[in-house]
Amino acid sequence: MSRKIILKLILIILWMFVIFHFSAQAGDESASISNRVVIKIAETIHHHTLSNTEKEVFIEKFSLVVRKTAHLVEFLILAILIYLFLIELYPKDKYLFILVVLLTVFYALTDEIHQLFVPGRYGSIIDVLIDSMGALFGTLMCFNYRHKILKKL
Repeated sequence: MSRKIILKLILIILWMFVIFHFSAQAGDESASISNRVVIKIAETIHHHTLSNTEKEVFIEKFSLVVRKTAHLVEFLILAILIYLFLIELYPKDKYLFILVVLLTVFYALTDEIHQLFVPGRYGSIIDVLIDSMGALFGTLMCFNYRHKILKKL
């Protein structure tokens, strides 16, 4: 295997560890991180430090959105990394799109199963669906970009 392929495989594994790390956080720790992100976004948008009441309002309104967006983005990135790896091995495979999505969704399923064993966390079919959307969007982005590049050649 070439160094390029090995590097791409290492990036996939590292990203899977990142996802695993986030999923391994206890429920209150994970919520705390999400809440800090919501507050940081709100303070950036409003250009000032928020009062405790304002923080609570923003957390209540946007915490779920931030958490679900994080799910989507995590698996969008994973799909892109898997695509970049597999396209090196199978550049003309007509099933590449399906393979990338299936591999990414499989990892999403294992991620939700993993969360069943983490205190304060639970596995969610909704999260698998959101992760699957990320996988689909990431794969579509790759195929669209590759199609545009090949069209120019």
